[in-house]
Amino acid sequence: MQHKIIMPIRTRLLASFVAIAFLVLAVFGIVAYRIAQESAALQEAMTLQRGLEEVAGYLAPVLQQTPPDLSQLEPLRFPFLQHAKLFLVHTSEGLPVEVGPWQRDHFAGKTKLIADLANSSNARSGQITVAADRFTWASVFVPGTNLRLTVVHPAIVAEFATLQTLGMRLLVTAGVVIWIAVWGALIITSLLTRHLRNQNARLVHQALHDELTDLPNRTLLFDRIEQALHRARRESHPVALFLMDLDRFKEVNDTLGHHFGDHVLQQVGKRI
Repeated sequence: MQHKIIMPIRTRLLASFVAIAFLVLAVFGIVAYRIAQESAALQEAMTLQRGLEEVAGYLAPVLQQTPPDLSQLEPLRFPFLQHAKLFLVHTSEGLPVEVGPWQRDHFAGKTKLIADLANSSNARSGQITVAADRFTWASVFVPGTNLRLTVVHPAIVAEFATLQTLGMRLLVTAGVVIWIAVWGALIITSLLTRHLRNQNARLVHQALHDELTDLPNRTLLFDRIEQALHRARRESHPVALFLMDLDRFKEVNDTLGHHFGDHVLQQVGKRI
């Protein structure tokens, strides 16, 4: 009976600890993935912005001319221009300035992006989502002019790299957390099992022994007699029952009181 009660508690507690550990790991993994993803997006945007600042330096001498000599731009090679959806030199009001073969204008979110940049006086960068597609953008001022250079290109898909970076760290963390959870559950269940076993033993002892003398009570007596009779029938041997009585015990209770009588019974019980 005791085994049937304690084992499910131990199993349930261990399963609960492991489930909580997995839940904590899942939450930690999601948060860590989001942080890593946002960090990668920020790094990509900042890299594009630094590259644009260098390009704007090349464009500045040409755009400062009146009119600009766009033929000077032909030898230049911009590595991110191949996939750019937007390569636009424009005024703060959003009016485009011709830059010859470098111009790109295939970005559906151009109007909103240029409007957001209208009141900005600093270089800016970030990521934007248009029709479920994610793009990285940056906008810098062309030195010596009132013009801005704004470039948008598809965001680099970094999910695999992010998962690869976090994978080993999460596996190590998962192993440590689960190990702690399992050992914590085993220690707690061991203490709980010991407490339940001791509690059960006390309850069984109280049910089968007299509260005053701590001697076996009538229930235990009948059980032992029944066992002895079954054994006697099985092995064909007699059974003896030894009875004891305390002479003049009633006089002790009547003359000295029940408290003293209880003390006598306790002392007799210890000596039997």
